Amino acid sequence: MYSYKEEDINHERADDIDGIEFISLNFDADEIVGDNIHENYANQISINQFISEARKEAKPHKCYYCGQKTIGFCNSHSIPAFCLRNIALNGKVYYANNFINIPGCDTQGGINKTGTFHLLCRKCDSIIFQEYENPKNYEKIPTSIMLSQIAMKNHLKNIAKRRVENILYKKMKKNFPHFNDLCDYHIRGTELDLEEYTNDYRKAKSANIKKI
Repeated sequence: MYSYKEEDINHERADDIDGIEFISLNFDADEIVGDNIHENYANQISINQFISEARKEAKPHKCYYCGQKTIGFCNSHSIPAFCLRNIALNGKVYYANNFINIPGCDTQGGINKTGTFHLLCRKCDSIIFQEYENPKNYEKIPTSIMLSQIAMKNHLKNIAKRRVENILYKKMKKNFPHFNDLCDYHIRGTELDLEEYTNDYRKAKSANIKKI
């Protein structure tokens, strides 16, 4: 029998964005945490592999802003990294799960893995959020450009999350047929959310372009 070690768990979490909400997937604690340590490790590895596959499938082929094909997406932060550094302790920030304590989810993570999404090429990410990511602009009243850039980032983060969740439910439906009705319900929900977030993102993008 293979002996699961802590480093195996960390390896599977290497590409974690900032955690999928297992509550939304309707997992019970007993389904995630086994009766013994080996079963617990095995379940965590299986779940992380499941999520890792979904993230790979959910990645787009084009930048969400410029529409150009790209294979390397920027590690974009929904909250500017300089803000996260101000609240980090030893390079890590706490997640909401520090209070909720959902089994299988991390309670803290590094700045480079917190509140991130992968939908933009590096060129776009470095250009289109300059006013929002300038620390000096936080010493005065936010401009309409800053607000539109904040809106874009929030919508992009939600789009990235829903894309992964949509794939997760589709994979669950394929692998666990007895959950078909539940999965269909959530698939429809994620698709409606994606439509709404995408429309709102386009409005924020349009407002940002007009005011630059």
